[in-house]
Amino acid sequence: MLSGALSTCSVELGPYVLGSWIGMLPGTYAYVNAGVAGRAVVMEGGEGGMSLDPVQIGLALVTSAVAVAFIGQTAKKAIEDMEQEDEQERQKEQKQ
Repeated sequence: MLSGALSTCSVELGPYVLGSWIGMLPGTYAYVNAGVAGRAVVMEGGEGGMSLDPVQIGLALVTSAVAVAFIGQTAKKAIEDMEQEDEQERQKEQKQ
């Protein structure tokens, strides 16, 4: 249902692809790390004391923050553009 609703939006291909790619990065990173951790458990029998590298955690947090900020700014701009278009249409209707 959401895909159908979004298909009616006038989002250009470039921003759509960039936003999708940035939005998918944190999830992809999480899935890859989960796979690496799962493989280590299977191959090593759960021994060896797996731990997360602080750099990995920092990278994941920064990537997530950038994605959230980018999506927020894009949504805010889209809403402002829609409001501006609505206002212009109202003004045209009032003149007629």
